[in-house]
Amino acid sequence: MAAADGLESRGKSRGLPPDARRLWEMREKDPVARAVWDESLEALAEGIASAVHTFDPEALILGGGMSAAPGLLDALRPLVEERLSDPFRPLLDLRLSSLGNGAALWGAAALWLSPDPWGPGTP
Repeated sequence: MAAADGLESRGKSRGLPPDARRLWEMREKDPVARAVWDESLEALAEGIASAVHTFDPEALILGGGMSAAPGLLDALRPLVEERLSDPFRPLLDLRLSSLGNGAALWGAAALWLSPDPWGPGTP
């Protein structure tokens, strides 16, 4: 439910247009659109916190359709920080991918072109 498809599906099920960008624009005046976005941001924050606690990355880069929403990081950062344990909070570099909605495609292409996609010494 944290991806744009899930957000659009949730919006459509509540009688809203199935368009993430439009839902973002509507959220200030429409409480249902606001609730749809809030629920999606909560799910995304949970997923990010889980990934950070599991992998301890130096940075977490967000891409995809939701990353195009203006002000996404400002809305998301406090939700992520309240879910992180103290040692992780000040260190996480959370930012948006410059690749936007094409991030997954570029990542898949890079993996496909990599001579050793699993890393040295792995089967």
